[in-house]
This record gives sequence, C-alpha cells and structure tokens, in this order.
Amino acid sequence: MRRRIFPLLAAAFALLGAPLHAQPIHFKFMDAGAGYNAFGIYIGTYRGVRDYGGGTPETIGLNCVDYFHEVMFGQEWDANVTSLGTSDLSLTRHPTSRTQYRQAAWLISNYTPANVQATQATIWNLFQSPGANWPSDPALLAAADAPHPDFDFSSYFVVTDVNASGPDDARSVQEFLIYDPSRRVTGLATVATPEPATLVLVASGLVGVLGVTTRQKGRRRA
Repeated sequence: MRRRIFPLLAAAFALLGAPLHAQPIHFKFMDAGAGYNAFGIYIGTYRGVRDYGGGTPETIGLNCVDYFHEVMFGQEWDANVTSLGTSDLSLTRHPTSRTQYRQAAWLISNYTPANVQATQATIWNLFQSPGANWPSDPALLAAADAPHPDFDFSSYFVVTDVNASGPDDARSVQEFLIYDPSRRVTGLATVATPEPATLVLVASGLVGVLGVTTRQKGRRRA
C-alpha cells in the first residue's frame, strides 16, 4: 500500500499547485455609448452588458484595444477576463505584452474630448500588426511609458473572447479593457494558486485517509 501513497500525494500536489482560472463571463455588445467618432468609426467607451450567470446582468464600459477584429451591436460572446494586477496574461491575445496593456489602461484613464482620437490611435499602435501605422501622439506614448506607482492597474481587466487563440484569430470579437474597481478586491479572473497552508491541510487529510485505509486492510488480513 505504501507504494501507492507517494504517487497519490504527488498527483494531489500537482493539481493544487496548478493555476486556476476563473470561468468565462458572458458579454453583450450594446452600442457606442457615449463613444467618440474618429477615423470614420466610433471609438470608446462603448456600452456593454456583463452577465456572471445566476445574477443581475451589469452594464459595463468597454474600451477597444484591438482594431483588427470586429464586434456588432447586439453581439454576444463568452470572454476570459484577466486583471492587469496579475503577471499571468496567458488568456489574452498578447500574453507577453503586460507593459502595453498597462500603458493602454493608463491612456484610457486620461481620455479627454480633446485627445481621444490621438489616444485611441496610440493604443492601437501598442498592439499593431505589420503594416498598421495610426497617427499616434509621441507625447502621449511617453507619458504612458513613464512610471505610475500610484496607478491602480488591478482595477483594469482585459476582456478576451474565449475563441481567441492569438492576435490574428479571425473567429473572435475584439479585445477590450474594462475599468472595474468594485471587482478588484475579489480577485475576479486573476490566476489563483492555493496557499501553502491549504496545500498542507489537503495533503494531511489525504495521508490520513490513506492511513485509515491501510489499517482497515491490515485488520481484514488478521
């Protein structure tokens, strides 16, 4: 029986130590909201609806960081939602672009009617594909690139269609950033790894169960 204990313990620790992602959240794109018009199209902040299931759907502002995909009024999709307070962006279109997402969040927080067109162009250029060259503002980019130690990045979330397998996946809708300080404390959609104390408790319980099983088998043999 002892030979079986160690493989089971190893499997338990492996499962508990693996990153746990929140379940996808359902979104619906409503309309342009109070969005501005630039480059012949509406640009943020759009109005959407977010539905966790089992509760009241919530209206949320959607800010586009992805020019290369489309979304239609009334369209619905399931999305992975990743906090910019975490270092794991594996569920986003650009898993290695944490700096760019944070720059985009800072730029969005500084939208004004006077700079919205240049701001949006600067955001799109952060994630540009070959050949894309929007009339961005170098001064805005420099400001976004500066250190912002007091900026609450954990209140900004990347909304990525679950069908997105890369930055150029045509099957999925646009990627957005949302600002949601009310969800920051709950750790919505951040990657969670069980604490060491939790691992110890679960492992101890497993050892206890295996010990009881071993003793019961020993009694039967006697």
